Amino acid sequence: VGSFECNPPFISVVMTAMADHVHRLLLAAEQGSKMKEGLSFVIVVPGWTDEPSWEVLKESRYLRRKFLVAKADHGFCDGAQHQRKDRYRESPFDTAIFILQTDSAARRWPATEAVENELRVAMAEAHPTPAAKERRLKEGRGMGDADGGGGVYKGKRRNRRNDKGPRRKKRSKMLVQK
Repeated sequence: VGSFECNPPFISVVMTAMADHVHRLLLAAEQGSKMKEGLSFVIVVPGWTDEPSWEVLKESRYLRRKFLVAKADHGFCDGAQHQRKDRYRESPFDTAIFILQTDSAARRWPATEAVENELRVAMAEAHPTPAAKERRLKEGRGMGDADGGGGVYKGKRRNRRNDKGPRRKKRSKMLVQK
């Protein structure tokens, strides 16, 4: 019971499993004794219309609203923002938002045009600054088109003296002597 957000890893089998799981939860909530309180999900997935999960979500009997946000119209808060200079990054593709709800959740948290507009504004505000875009391009980080592609944060550089595996402790002279 409640209202939740789902933003699964963008892997086909994972997105489909998430969609199926959400449907099982909605069905259970609808049939359960707590039905009057409602269950709601805002699902954020890439705008890949050829994905099996897209079809499952689009055809759901619990679907109250769906919309697509163009990649140029929004950005994201970087998942590693606590390790980065810059909080936001550009979206590498369109993003789909699906709002699935039981009937009681739809009454409690209506998925109106105003809600859609609020989400669009919030997503638009997550664009990186021009300086942040320049830094990402220079560092070759990220997966966005403007980033120069691929790159995983490897953490702070540290002194790596001949780091070819775990360090071995020197054996004590007492252990070596017989």
